[in-house]
Amino acid sequence: RRLLSRRLGQTLDWRLMDDWRIEVVSGRDQLAQLAALATEIAPERPSTAAELEHGEQTFPGGLRLLAWAGTTPVGYGTAGRIHVYASDFDGAWAELGVADDYRRRGMAGELYRRLSAHAAAIGKTALHVPACDARPEAIGWLERRGYVEYERSRAVALDIATAQVRPVDAPAGVEITTLAQRPDLLEALHVVADATLHDIPGSDEPHTAGTLEEFVAYDIEGPMARREAIFLALVDGELAGYASLCFPGAQPTSAWHDMTGVLRAVRGRGIAGALKRAQIAWAAGNGILRLETENNVENAPMRAINAALGYQPQPDQIVMRGPLDGGRVGHALG
Repeated sequence: RRLLSRRLGQTLDWRLMDDWRIEVVSGRDQLAQLAALATEIAPERPSTAAELEHGEQTFPGGLRLLAWAGTTPVGYGTAGRIHVYASDFDGAWAELGVADDYRRRGMAGELYRRLSAHAAAIGKTALHVPACDARPEAIGWLERRGYVEYERSRAVALDIATAQVRPVDAPAGVEITTLAQRPDLLEALHVVADATLHDIPGSDEPHTAGTLEEFVAYDIEGPMARREAIFLALVDGELAGYASLCFPGAQPTSAWHDMTGVLRAVRGRGIAGALKRAQIAWAAGNGILRLETENNVENAPMRAINAALGYQPQPDQIVMRGPLDGGRVGHALG
């Protein structure tokens, strides 16, 4: 079996070859199984089949894998474009995980090898993998393969039931509305989104909103988006800032602050705070029980706004960057 494994170019532990297998995801049912397993292993990044399917339709060319023990999915891996960076960025986004009872059998190492091969095939030279301070063993697994911290964000959450819902109190000359009320501002919103995303601190690579078509498909019409929860700030009638909520299908009573951005020329006037208070008031009146967000550790202004509004710290969210696997044998930690 050891010889056969080598001839096939596999890194599987010969003692476990008959115990599990890895397959490319096929069909909506398997996509739903992947989403459920990924949400169980990494609950801070919940997903549904509809969200995964829509992401692939918007940014095609990704790979999705399931590791099986008999008829039970016990591990997963995904790789594809990092859509907040330009398409020629050298890294691919990858996620992988293995259920607790099936670790240390080589599954994660084989998933990593296959995700790396896919990334190389689409012209990437590195992987960006999300991690969480709540799972230090996963961070250690990545570090042993040459991964280093690329970005760190402070995650926070607000319990709507106990939160103080404050008046919006927009600054003088500022009007707060929504994209549902002002659909004519869609193209202007894309311009403001792209400009403010470029200003997000903590990464050497500027973030981007993508093309107008990509922005609309993913951020406006995606399964987690609602136009009535995309708040716009107009200064003297011109769009100058926005704040969007998104709604993970796996957590129907929660919403995430996707992005809050204000143009440089009008920062420091309290617009971001007014936008966020408008979101909290909307959430309180629309059945949302919990708001979550995360901000880069270098984004002191937004972190200060969150703290003032009562958001409570959660485990840090981290992006690890590292090399593609070259087919090395012997990684047994799953």
